[in-house]
Amino acid sequence: MGRTTQSLDVDRRGVLKASGVAALAAGVGGRTLVQESSPATDDELEEGEEVKTICSHCSVGCGLKMVVDNDAVVGQEPWDDHPINEGGLCAKGASLAQTVNSDRRLKEPMKRGCHRTSSTLKSRVNAEVDEFSDPAR
Repeated sequence: MGRTTQSLDVDRRGVLKASGVAALAAGVGGRTLVQESSPATDDELEEGEEVKTICSHCSVGCGLKMVVDNDAVVGQEPWDDHPINEGGLCAKGASLAQTVNSDRRLKEPMKRGCHRTSSTLKSRVNAEVDEFSDPAR
């Protein structure tokens, strides 16, 4: 059996046309993803305190504003004048409210052992200091 080779028959002009169309599509598509947002009015804001914070998903340090009520995030807005991201967020940063409000999120220190036990931060730190300062160890 013989192998047949197929040629794409693309010349230099065709490649330039395709790359121009791709650049135009990326420019138009990118503009719609990073649109300027209008600041929320008092009627649009949820009840709670607005807190400026930094996204914790990666080391870039993007800023965002979160509306917090009873230790739960009830809203999220872009921080337009933040020098790193200028109001834009990636998909992980946009889902930060779900991460903060998750039931699976660790909220107090835990110690591994036969059973995981929770404690306050102060008592956990004191226990670790006592364990490391024991000379019989």
